[in-house]
Amino acid sequence: MVATCALLGENRQVYYRKKRSIKDHQAVAQQVIAMVKKERIRQPRLGGRKLYVRLKQQLQTLKVGRDKLF
Repeated sequence: MVATCALLGENRQVYYRKKRSIKDHQAVAQQVIAMVKKERIRQPRLGGRKLYVRLKQQLQTLKVGRDKLF
């Protein structure tokens, strides 16, 4: 791993931090997608802004704002 990181010009620490960050990002995205799908099943014609208002409390715990949702 050291040789690979040296070829790429990155530290091992940077590599693993980036890898963990991507994994965390994807986990949050999957949770948001699941919440949106669940709400869309109940109300399929609900718009983006109203959807955000309905999910606001749950999104705040995930630290996802309006712009990230859209």
